[in-house]
Formats: sequence, structure tokens, C-alpha cells
Amino acid sequence: VLRNGVAVGTIEKEAPADGYSYSVFEVGMKNAYIEVNPTGLGGAIYYGGAYELYKIDLETNEMTQVFFEGDFATDVSVGEEYVVSFAGTIEGNMVAYLDPIADDEVVAVAYPVDAIYWQAGDGKFSPGGDKLAFSVVTEGAALQTVYVVSLDTGKTDEYWSGSINAPEDWKTIEWTDNSTPIDAE
Repeated sequence: VLRNGVAVGTIEKEAPADGYSYSVFEVGMKNAYIEVNPTGLGGAIYYGGAYELYKIDLETNEMTQVFFEGDFATDVSVGEEYVVSFAGTIEGNMVAYLDPIADDEVVAVAYPVDAIYWQAGDGKFSPGGDKLAFSVVTEGAALQTVYVVSLDTGKTDEYWSGSINAPEDWKTIEWTDNSTPIDAE
């Protein structure tokens, strides 16, 4: 991996049949993040993200792996303390993993959602960093619901729910301010 023409690290992978793709995941104030994803993932995956995530310190040019193979990482917190990923729904709860960038101790947090949902993802931290929005879908993607969690209180509120029978109905989480995670119209 090169940054401004300087080698900052190497990502070595044994390539599966279809190989891997690499791209910039996010650039923060202190670090840049590179995502690594295997190509050719099968099955019904409604939410993508980074399969593996590497951090490049913008001051020292040091590169370290901060998120390992598993669920898809979907965002880095505002202060760059956490990476968030999701495990789908388990016993009526959506399970989010807040993976600290500074150490290896992962915090698993369950938020209540309706048990009809099958997959969760697209988690994004609010601009103020005190909220986390995520999306869930029913199997077959007939219904999508967006929830917002207050990270201070743990309170989960439904923000929007609707039928998504066509691709143009799909809502992607993009915070416009600290209280509006999607354009719900």
C-alpha cells in the first residue's frame, strides 16, 4: 500500500478463486482506512461494508489491521474510536459490534427490533457521534426499517419503515444533520 508514493504496509492474502478488491473506506482527521473485500461473495447480502479494515496513521504513515474477517464493518465513529459492524438479528434483537480501534476488546450491544427482520446493516454514526442509525430488512427485502439508537441512553427509536419492492425504494443511511439519518420522502 502506497501513500503519497511512500510504502506504508503490505496486505498479503491467499486469493480465493475470485480474488480480493481493495479501496479507500474512509478518511478521518487522524487516519485513513482501507477496506479489503473478497470478490464473488454469494447469497443474499443486502448490506455491504468492509470485510477487513486497515488503518493508516496520517502522521506516521504506519498501517495496522483494525477489523478482521467476519461481519461487514460499515462505519468509523466521529472520534475514530470505534468501527461498527452487525451480526443481523438474534432473538428479536439487532446485534451491533462496536470494535475499538485502539485495542482488541469488542463490545457487543443488542438493540431491540421487530423479530420479523432478517438482516441488519448500513450502520452510520451521526455527525455528533452520539447516535447510530442502522437499517433492517425482511427476507426477500419486501420491508425496510431504519432505527436510530442513542448511544448515551441505549434508547432505540424507529425512524422510517416502508415497502421496498423496487430498487428506487431503498433508503441508504446518510446523515444530513445530527437528527436526520435519511431522506424519508
